[in-house]
This record gives sequence, structure tokens and C-alpha cells, in this order.
Amino acid sequence: MSMTNFESALLSGARTDPQPKQYAFHAPPAALTAFKYAHVTLVTEANNYGEDCGRPGLAQTLAIAKAAHYPVIGIGANAAQAFTPYRKTINGQRIAIRGHRGHRLEPDDLVDGDRHPGRAGLGVPGR
Repeated sequence: MSMTNFESALLSGARTDPQPKQYAFHAPPAALTAFKYAHVTLVTEANNYGEDCGRPGLAQTLAIAKAAHYPVIGIGANAAQAFTPYRKTINGQRIAIRGHRGHRLEPDDLVDGDRHPGRAGLGVPGR
């Protein structure tokens, strides 16, 4: 099993709602195909670039990952989804991996009970 930190939003068209920062990254859906061919099992987008194209870009990322049947952790349509771990059993060993963003809680990170799309924050009570 292998995992990587994907520092980009997934977009199927033009960049949506780019955030006011020096660098705003986005990639086409084919990026997931590349990860599959490279034998990367899953990616996390719980990072400072996961929402580079705002909530519309995050919604596209979630839809693209779902359509590709490819696990992207650390983001979700709500806090429950963003904090849901990827689970796998390998050689009888149960493994669970969660993606969390950063070393401190940021204003746009999801916390318990949030019902809007976003990324999993770190240091959230109960997590």
C-alpha cells in the first residue's frame, strides 16, 4: 500500500474560484489515472492547496474522485466524510489512515458537526 499528499484541486474544466494566494494549484482528472498507474493506493488532500479553487473546486474534486472510484482522504462534503479513514486489511493486519491538514487549526478547516465541504483540521477536539 502506498499513499501520497496531493497538493492540488482536481478540475475537469476552467479553474473555479481561485483563492487569493501566490500559488493556486489544480490538476485534471487524469492525475488520478497517473496515481493508479504508479500504484499509489490513495491520496490525501488535507493540505494548504486542497482548497486552492474554493468550495466549487473542492466539490469538483470530490465528484471526480467518486467517479474514478479512487480514494481521496482528508476532504469531504462534511466533517464526517473528511475525517473518515481509508481502511484496508493487508496480510491479516487491519490498517486505517486519515488525512489531516497542518499543524494548527485554520479558519476554513472542518471541525466536529460541520455540514459544509472542506478539509479535516488537525488538533480538533474528539478526533
